[in-house]
Amino acid sequence: MSVEYLDGWETARRIRALPVPLSETPILAVTAHAMADDHEKALAAGCDEYITKPIVNPGEIRGKLERRWPTVVCHTRLARRAKAEEPTSLAHYF
Repeated sequence: MSVEYLDGWETARRIRALPVPLSETPILAVTAHAMADDHEKALAAGCDEYITKPIVNPGEIRGKLERRWPTVVCHTRLARRAKAEEPTSLAHYF
């Protein structure tokens, strides 16, 4: 995870240092860092989930989101259904 002036691990640590409820923001690390210890680094930095690029199986992201944050996924689906012009499933995005 890299950003122009701040890497993703430090970004995750800073989010976790914020006051509640901001510190409880779900963090899914999507990264090209795929060494054996990178998953542990992501969790140590405060990431909730970790997936490496390239994303070969888009269902893997959907599955992690649905398993980890089913309420968020459910509310997102309900909000989209309220607007007929928007997709009704995360599958549309993956």
